[in-house]
Amino acid sequence: MALSKEEKETIKEAGVLIKRELLEMAPSTPEEGEKKIGFVGFGTFKILMSKERKCRNPHTGEDMMSQSKLTPKFKFSKTFLED
Repeated sequence: MALSKEEKETIKEAGVLIKRELLEMAPSTPEEGEKKIGFVGFGTFKILMSKERKCRNPHTGEDMMSQSKLTPKFKFSKTFLED
């Protein structure tokens, strides 16, 4: 899979292509409740829950609490980093 400016792919189309390629590479699709999926020789995607934290509204200066949310994390495999 090669994406380039010459192919004139939009960002949305590129995202669809990348998602399709990753799903084809995946050893299996994650089952309900599974929090990670690994690609041998590439890395592992994990879903983590971020904590609520204190933040500030930049427009009003008001203190507020951000909501906890699911965030994706990625870690490269050792074999990928060695090459």
